[in-house]
Amino acid sequence: MKATQILRAIVATAVLALVATSTSCSDLRGFSPSAIFTAEHVKPLAENIEYRADERLFTLLVGFSSVGFCDAPRSRIVEEHFSKLSTCAGCEQLSSYLNSHRLHPDYYIKYVLSLSEPPVFEENQVIKPLLPELSLAGFNTILAQFYRDADIHSLWLQFQGRHEKEIRRLQDIVPPALTGVNQFLGIDAPPRKVIVIPGLLHRGGYGMVIADAGYLVIRPPYSDFATRRLVEHEYIHIVINPILDENKELVYESGKTFYGVIASQAEESLSPDEIAFLWEHVLKETFAQVLTLHLYDPSTDKLRSELVALEGEGYFLAEEINNCIEIFEVGRQTIEEFIPECLSSIENSKEN
Repeated sequence: MKATQILRAIVATAVLALVATSTSCSDLRGFSPSAIFTAEHVKPLAENIEYRADERLFTLLVGFSSVGFCDAPRSRIVEEHFSKLSTCAGCEQLSSYLNSHRLHPDYYIKYVLSLSEPPVFEENQVIKPLLPELSLAGFNTILAQFYRDADIHSLWLQFQGRHEKEIRRLQDIVPPALTGVNQFLGIDAPPRKVIVIPGLLHRGGYGMVIADAGYLVIRPPYSDFATRRLVEHEYIHIVINPILDENKELVYESGKTFYGVIASQAEESLSPDEIAFLWEHVLKETFAQVLTLHLYDPSTDKLRSELVALEGEGYFLAEEINNCIEIFEVGRQTIEEFIPECLSSIENSKEN
């Protein structure tokens, strides 16, 4: 693979890039579902799922929209609300902070969901940044000032009906989606409680683990099928990302031949930690993308064309990971056994 393609994986397709860029959801492939899950299948799972509208996340997303951060979606209701404010010092502080830090929105989302409820937004759980430049310590005070000065709570109340409607829709979609992923991955239930939050002003989806819970932030797309594909993809992240995090040495080794190319081709100087960090997130997204393809049992030709497309987008280990998944599908491994073995096989294939 050419160096420019590898750089595209780092800069354009990494889910958590160091510099914020305009982002959209991953392509939602159009395969026909291979299985239909009934209420009997999903009833035990539903007990581990919580649906909530979250005022902390809403405050952040309104902030993004109000200052036009990272091409955030616009809302007529939000624009009308802010047009009626005579002054808003908190708005100016938020805009200044976002413009000076330029971190990917996903970092802010994970941080905000670790805070206490409004209006305090207290840092009650420290999330250690993977790199020093990704620290958001103290951002809670800026968000709290924005919440008060922009009267976000009154705006929050105007969105209650929309949140409730979207939650009802997600309650029909999420359980069978998670059941399908669990069945494919060979797990009986989610490895942790799953909290589902509609992201009405969010441009993409996000699956993350905070403390002992998995969070799914799902933006409303155009169809129930597209929502299901997004839920499946982000839930896969909730399952596999902690496993990859537990195997950091193998993750690092799997990308060693990649680091030198990036260091020599990047326009800006990147530290070894920055290169390894970016590689980790490209690898996580590649695993999730290829696993999502296999959920719908595509034909050989269709799968091959999708893998070629993924590699063209910069997910350059898609073929190798696909080979691992094909072995996983017919074997008796657990997902916890499969991922480190796959990483080892990738490294061994490079050495040979």
